[in-house]
Amino acid sequence: MISRSYFLSLVKKILISKDSYDQLLENKYKHPKLAHFLLTNYLLLADVVSRLNLFTLKQKELRVPLQGTRQQTKSITSEQTSIHRLKLITTKHWTKSVLKYFYLKAKYVTRKEEKKS
Repeated sequence: MISRSYFLSLVKKILISKDSYDQLLENKYKHPKLAHFLLTNYLLLADVVSRLNLFTLKQKELRVPLQGTRQQTKSITSEQTSIHRLKLITTKHWTKSVLKYFYLKAKYVTRKEEKKS
């Protein structure tokens, strides 16, 4: 089972990391399936976190996968993220529930991983 602080630190590491997508997947994370789950939902996570202001994204570069290809990534500044944000997320309450969904899903993924080992 993972803690909320570990979950948020992993989200932060994924969003602010300057490593390529493949390097992050190959990285020795404590829970590789969790890292894969978060990386595949990168755009939604970036939007949720930036709306909740969990940490500052100003002057940082965000990686955005191009058209589903994992080898090609491009960097965009935080000012340009509004172009890439999903317009479905409108209220802070809904945003928190999306982040809570990701946390619950992360707990489920790690629990399944721990049972297999």
